[in-house]
Amino acid sequence: MDHLPFPALSLSPAHVQYGTMRKWIAIVAGILVVAGDNAVAQSLRAGAAKVDITPGPDVPLSGPVGGSGKAANVHDPLFARALAIQSGDVRVVLCVCDVTMIASDLHDRIRARVQQQTGLPMTHLLVSTTHTHRAPRVVELELGEAHDRYRAGLIDKVAAATAAALGRLEPARVGWASIDQPGPCRNRRWLMKPGSLGPK
Repeated sequence: MDHLPFPALSLSPAHVQYGTMRKWIAIVAGILVVAGDNAVAQSLRAGAAKVDITPGPDVPLSGPVGGSGKAANVHDPLFARALAIQSGDVRVVLCVCDVTMIASDLHDRIRARVQQQTGLPMTHLLVSTTHTHRAPRVVELELGEAHDRYRAGLIDKVAAATAAALGRLEPARVGWASIDQPGPCRNRRWLMKPGSLGPK
């Protein structure tokens, strides 16, 4: 198993679970903390990239609440967005995909492909989703050849985003900010017709 420079926070090669997510959050938090040290800050590098993963019109959108179907048009493109962070000799990558969910077996295949192409250990890549409900659900649902092709193609696209982010590593600084934006947050049950969302 490959270990990060935080001895108590080495990543498990198991499927992504809440425990692993907590470790990843702790790792990123650790990077933010140690980046305050001048010596560490000078060695901190980061890179980012995104690859379009918008499905074609033949791919079922299995994520919509209340039903599935194929897209009539593209309102906004979907992306796989990768952030690579390097501290010293250790690199980690977080890649977020605009899909509803990704099956754990596909996650493992993505990590294996990235390791093969870039040398990044499988335990140093985390692939997650935005859980948008207007996108494919990338799990085995037996929805036809188009859906299967999309699932298979996502492996190369996420790998491409990850490789591009690693290739763009450059000196970086850490910063953060917060704002209040309550407008987009609504209880959709107040806005939808009764019964349109299924039983409570």
